[in-house]
Amino acid sequence: MNQGDYSVREYNTKFLAGGLLDIHDEVTLVKMYREGLREDIRSEIGTTVFSTLNEIMQEALDVDEGGRPCDRSVSPT
Repeated sequence: MNQGDYSVREYNTKFLAGGLLDIHDEVTLVKMYREGLREDIRSEIGTTVFSTLNEIMQEALDVDEGGRPCDRSVSPT
């Protein structure tokens, strides 16, 4: 499954509705999701390791809608 011309929000919906959740474990889902993202989004999230599908989906959404990934390791000053 590939993002293609979909927004990340649309890709997330399509990915979740694709029936993959029932047949793959979390690690595989994260890998499949990352591989399906457009190159520009994939390069923005880099090699960050995500534990859950929800984490990578949210990060991709932040990049797509906010223009950059959220840096969750830095607290606001």
